[in-house]
Amino acid sequence: MSESRTDVTLNFRLMIESRLHIWNFTILTLVFEKNATSLEILREYDPQSYGTSLHYLQQMKWIKITGEDPVKDVETRQKAEDLFKNLIKVKKRLVTEKEIANWVDEWRNIFPVGSNDVGYRYRGNNLECLTKMITFVRSHDYTKEEIFKATDNYVKKFALKNYKYMMQAHYFIHKKDVGSTLSSECEMVREGVQVNSGEGNYGNEVI
Repeated sequence: MSESRTDVTLNFRLMIESRLHIWNFTILTLVFEKNATSLEILREYDPQSYGTSLHYLQQMKWIKITGEDPVKDVETRQKAEDLFKNLIKVKKRLVTEKEIANWVDEWRNIFPVGSNDVGYRYRGNNLECLTKMITFVRSHDYTKEEIFKATDNYVKKFALKNYKYMMQAHYFIHKKDVGSTLSSECEMVREGVQVNSGEGNYGNEVI
């Protein structure tokens, strides 16, 4: 364990589900999060209760004591992993939303400024882009770099034809009855496919 954090957030729903006393559940949570600093604080605060809790959690198959160090030589077992797996998904979802919010405007800027022939902005609606991008990232395994490269490729295909018929940014991510053009472009990036601006129907009809 190498975490230097001293904060801990307890999920009381999981605590009730585990049927553990709050002291034992706190230790289990810290072991799961590999928060060695907070575990050391608890151990120094009440060494006897800390040791008793470790042995109880091991007896109940929540953790495994692997050595002599009561902080570093402790790890969770599958029973604990199963308990916390939904919490992992929630945390990952929150982190993902925050991360995307930090770069979605940069991504929109790949599209040109201005509007198309009927007055719709190429960069689309910011909120719709964020909402659709969050959904896209959750349902695909493409990296941020692949998403940016795919989008850049798409925009460049239309640049020589003054962006005629190019999709707005939020529709590029996903459009009803069309699907995700972004996904198709990302797939081509991953496969190393090179598409010239004059190929296919780009700039000739709405895709």
